[in-house]
Amino acid sequence: MLTTPSKCPTCNYELPAETCIKDANAKPKAGDLSVCLNCGEILVFDPDLKLRMPTISDVMSWDADLFKQVSAAQKLIRQTRPLTQKKL
Repeated sequence: MLTTPSKCPTCNYELPAETCIKDANAKPKAGDLSVCLNCGEILVFDPDLKLRMPTISDVMSWDADLFKQVSAAQKLIRQTRPLTQKKL
């Protein structure tokens, strides 16, 4: 299930909507993760389903498998985005 569009708090990229990669009908809830498709930043849904930066507490609560999955997504996004968007 898609949410309303929101902006990445890191790069200000407007994410068209969010959806679960495992289940297109899943609804995000507060605390769920997302990854910006522009900069690869890990983001967290707040109670209003707006995206925010993760806190240290958020990061500490992630298990190793989740961290590996998110890190792989970040790496792929950062390797494949246009060269004009890459930091030198």
